[in-house]
Amino acid sequence: MKELKIQISSKTEMIDITSLVQSALGRQKTFKGICVVYTPHTTAAITITENADPDVCRAGENSSFPCTDYRHAKNNSPAHVKSALVGASRTVLI
Repeated sequence: MKELKIQISSKTEMIDITSLVQSALGRQKTFKGICVVYTPHTTAAITITENADPDVCRAGENSSFPCTDYRHAKNNSPAHVKSALVGASRTVLI
């Protein structure tokens, strides 16, 4: 198992971790099998996109998300909701 640490720079952002995962797999000399990418945090999610439209990653916190009236002591309710909808892991065939 390989742990990747991702630094964020804003409250809501989408980070492409493709090269980090590929690099980790290369160092492990893994060329066949499955790769499970998982986040243990309730305010993060893992998704797979084709990266065809860069505006998807630039969507702001209140852009088109259906609910904008969040209540949470840490002021990060949108992250909890998005994580619940998207999910915390993805399994990829290698």
